[in-house]
Amino acid sequence: MDTLDALSLSRNTCFIEFKRKRLGGTYTMSENGKVKVGIIGSQFQAECHAAAIQMGSQAQVVAIASPTPGNARKLADKYGINRVFTDYKQMLAEKEIEMITICAPNSL
Repeated sequence: MDTLDALSLSRNTCFIEFKRKRLGGTYTMSENGKVKVGIIGSQFQAECHAAAIQMGSQAQVVAIASPTPGNARKLADKYGINRVFTDYKQMLAEKEIEMITICAPNSL
């Protein structure tokens, strides 16, 4: 199963936004050929996305943002993710992140 196919199995509580890097009008991939992903959220849906991305070969999660640092750190440790943010805006400012998956509850 392709990584993005696995992500599309999630309910409408999450959506994916691509951030494209443009240099001279062409798209540039990461050094290892994988799309670098940031996850907003740290509970059930975030874990589903982290697991699906890890199963695939086209992307890797490089950061998690959650206002609850303990939950974010636990998820990051489980999936070997080095960067944890308590403010999603700080994560969005990172130039290396190419894709964001938002895993927030419907009520937000």
